[in-house]
Amino acid sequence: MKISGSSAGLLFAVAIVLLLLMLPANAYSREARTIIVGSDPDYPPYEFVDKNGKPSGFNVELTRAIAEVMGMKVKFVLGGWAGIREAFDSGEIDLLQGISYSEERAEIMDFCPHSIVSHSIYARKGTPPVSTLRDLTGKDVIVMKRGIMHDTFVAKGYDIKYIFSETPADQLQVLASGKHEYAVVATLPAAFLIEELELSNIIPVAKSIVSVKYGYAVKKGNSELLAIINEGLTILKKTGRYHEIHQKWIGVIGPSGITVRKIVHYATIALLPLLIITGGTIVWSQTLKKRVAQRTEELEREIIERKRAEEELRKSQEQLRSLTAYMESVREEERKNIAREIHDELGMALTTLKLELSWLRDYVTKEYHSLDVNMVGEKAQTMSDDVKATIKTVQRIASELRPGVLDNLGLAAAIEWQAGEFRDRTGIYCRTCIDEDIVLDQNRSIAVFRIFQEALTNIMRYSGATQIEVGMRKKEGSLEFEVRDNGRGITEEQIKAPTSFGLIGMQERSRFLGGHVRISGTPGKGTRVIVNIPLDMDAAGANA
Repeated sequence: MKISGSSAGLLFAVAIVLLLLMLPANAYSREARTIIVGSDPDYPPYEFVDKNGKPSGFNVELTRAIAEVMGMKVKFVLGGWAGIREAFDSGEIDLLQGISYSEERAEIMDFCPHSIVSHSIYARKGTPPVSTLRDLTGKDVIVMKRGIMHDTFVAKGYDIKYIFSETPADQLQVLASGKHEYAVVATLPAAFLIEELELSNIIPVAKSIVSVKYGYAVKKGNSELLAIINEGLTILKKTGRYHEIHQKWIGVIGPSGITVRKIVHYATIALLPLLIITGGTIVWSQTLKKRVAQRTEELEREIIERKRAEEELRKSQEQLRSLTAYMESVREEERKNIAREIHDELGMALTTLKLELSWLRDYVTKEYHSLDVNMVGEKAQTMSDDVKATIKTVQRIASELRPGVLDNLGLAAAIEWQAGEFRDRTGIYCRTCIDEDIVLDQNRSIAVFRIFQEALTNIMRYSGATQIEVGMRKKEGSLEFEVRDNGRGITEEQIKAPTSFGLIGMQERSRFLGGHVRISGTPGKGTRVIVNIPLDMDAAGANA
């Protein structure tokens, strides 16, 4: 069909209008305002204040390069790390340019990592050595308040006496002064500061004990700004600019082999007899070889850790994409089932009712003077029965989408109802032991109920069980919900399989509320699913 010029213009205008309507109302505009970037002025070589009082370092130059290629404006706000975090949490800062990744932080932030940062344990010479974080239990340990190592210790629950410090320089200087026992500091900043501050009595006693992803973070849900940072990083990496900046600030930083003091020392030795020069050179050469070998080993470990972290990130992204596709297919299947039931059952019932009404209308109109009252009554009763059946069908469809008992009577009653429905539908015996005094908010109730439905679906499809036990109780400030069957028993391979989307969905629902799911199976004896969710909203927020 041929389209005229005026019609084509009209279609183009309509398309433009639709496109504008599809844009989100809060779409991020690079030209709308200046992006406020939080910067720690005491974290060399990543970020610090230069001799002119200006922000400098790897993170600062990288952020400026991203702003340049993406055509946006940035403003750096300097401050102690704890203060920067508070300003970010309150919304005064849009972007953190130097922050380490953790699962706990990922609950409230979206990350764009680009580097791996390792951390080491430092002590004064002569201090008893340690080799792991656990070895610091019961010790005085200097950490940055709200820093990644502080968060790591808290997450692991080690019994450590924390000595809080605002900057890595403060950590090392306090330790060098003879106070406290150990400090856990990022390896490169520590090497930089020990050299600059001439802290000759401080040494690393456990190197590269923790390696974490490091980069940018935005508030959870700020996908527009995160996309711009990701795109800017990609451009810098493809053009080689990222490598140049990295080599400028990071590639040359490490434990120094020769200082100014050593150069003066060696120049003095050069005036001594040749034998002393030769001996000193040999000693120095051996020392240098050991240090090179040591640094090489450290770099190899860092590379291994970096590859492992990158592989975990890749697997996580693949799992997320697969889960998203799976959830979309589940929603589409639900839509298809609802459409089929509406067409097959409601459509048929309403069509029948329409035909009966038409018959009744025609009969009353034609036989007005000789109506058979009994026939009319029977037809009305048949129509009433059809209406009742249709109402039951609507109620059943609505209940399958979201049981009314969950909203009206609460979670305990909904679980009892679902267990009864499952027993009637499958013939599998269900025994429940529910603490009816437990009262949950709507989000927790829905999450536990959906986890229960998923567990029942897995039991019906895969377990071959003949009976299940369901329990719900309070335990140490949390809700403990348990489903156990006597089926064939799930294996570790099935639990960890990336295609076990039902299990992944159960874990994500509980994790969203600060809880967790434990799944275990014994061959021939059955599977056990235990869900723990904090009852206290504040505790759930802290765990998230």
